[in-house]
Amino acid sequence: MLARCCRLEPVGQQAFRSLEARRLIRRPDKLGRPVFTDRVMSSYRDGLESVVRAASRRSLDCGETGLPLGMRFISAREFASLLPAARAAEPVRLRSDRRFPGSALRAFIASERSLLAEFLRAPSGPRLSEIDYTWAHFPDEPDLSSPDPGFIARARVAALYYDERLRRLESVLDDAF
Repeated sequence: MLARCCRLEPVGQQAFRSLEARRLIRRPDKLGRPVFTDRVMSSYRDGLESVVRAASRRSLDCGETGLPLGMRFISAREFASLLPAARAAEPVRLRSDRRFPGSALRAFIASERSLLAEFLRAPSGPRLSEIDYTWAHFPDEPDLSSPDPGFIARARVAALYYDERLRRLESVLDDAF
């Protein structure tokens, strides 16, 4: 591919041409308006829908464009009303004259690292549901009452990764706050 490149045919043009040559199909978007897509993008949407269908109680779609994703669509206004600050008696206002307290960030990081450490010590314990960010991106959904050993092994690798990231963050907190 590089040998065929020149000033008039830079790297990546063939890939662009093949993408451009895909046959477009018309589908209704999540608000019923017609949009154009192709079979590859539709298959990505179908895959996402199959994943979120199982977690439909936890997933909301507040985007106003695109194909339906298999989750409940809500408007931006409705989404804002679900946020805790929007339900408070008085709106929460951030003070620009005050920095975020480093102690609060340190406490949060320590509690997350504690959860990760507990999971790494006893991976089949109840903490798997509390650290769902370690496995939310996996293509399969676990049975949390008795997770598959392969699933636990992958979640352990992810937990080690997140623990290392949090450890690095802790190491620079003293410089930041």
